Amino acid sequence: MTLKETFDNESKFYDEFIVKTVPYYATIIKEASNLLPYKNDAEIDILDVGIGTGNFEVELFSRYKSVRVDGIDVSENMLTVAKEKKFVKNANINFIAADVLNFVPQNNKRYDLVVMSLLLHNFDGVEEKTRVLRNTISLLKAGGFLLLIDLIKFSNIVIQTKVTEEYNQFLHHANGVTEGENWRQLLEKEDKPETIETLTEITQQLGLSQPTILCQKLNFSAMLFRFP
Repeated sequence: MTLKETFDNESKFYDEFIVKTVPYYATIIKEASNLLPYKNDAEIDILDVGIGTGNFEVELFSRYKSVRVDGIDVSENMLTVAKEKKFVKNANINFIAADVLNFVPQNNKRYDLVVMSLLLHNFDGVEEKTRVLRNTISLLKAGGFLLLIDLIKFSNIVIQTKVTEEYNQFLHHANGVTEGENWRQLLEKEDKPETIETLTEITQQLGLSQPTILCQKLNFSAMLFRFP
C-alpha cells in the first residue's frame, strides 16, 4: 500500500488515531507553536509539508493571526477533513494536493518556515529521508526555519528500552490492552524513525544548523533548525 493510500484510508479517523498513538500530542504541537521565534503579529509565509488534517494549524492560527500558510499533502482525503475544521474560515491558508518529493511552489515561492509534522518517519532509510529533507529545505528563504515534529529513536540502548516500555504502557492505557498491543505490533512494523543524531547529521549536510529541541515527550520530539 502506498503512503497516499494509507493516509486516504486513515483520514476519517486520523485525529482519533493520533491521540491514541502519540503521547502528549496536544502538548507537543502547542509547545512547538508557542516556542517558534516569531512575534504574535508576525507576517510570515509558512509551508506545512504533510499538513494532514490541519492539527498543527489549529494551534498556529490561535497564536499567529497574520501568517500565510500553504499546506500540502499527498492525500486529498486528509485535505478534505482539514478544510472542514472551524479555524479555516478565518485563516489565510491554501490547501494543495501534492507529493513532497516533486512539489514546486507557484512563482518559485520560498518560505520563512517549513513545518513537517509526523511525516518523515514514514519514509524508509536515511537516503529516502535525505531526499525528502533536501527538497523541503530548498523551499526555505535564507534565514528561514524548519520545524520537524516526529517519532525518534535513541542510540543509547538503555534509554531506548526504557522509552519503548513507557510508550507501550501508553498504548495499552490509551487503547486498552488488546487494542494497544495490536497498535504496538503494527507501529513497530511500519514506523521507521531515526535518532536525533542521524537527523542532525542529515540536516547539517544539507546546510541547516544544529537543532534546538523545543519539546520532547517519550519517543516524539519537536526540533527547530535554521537555514543560514
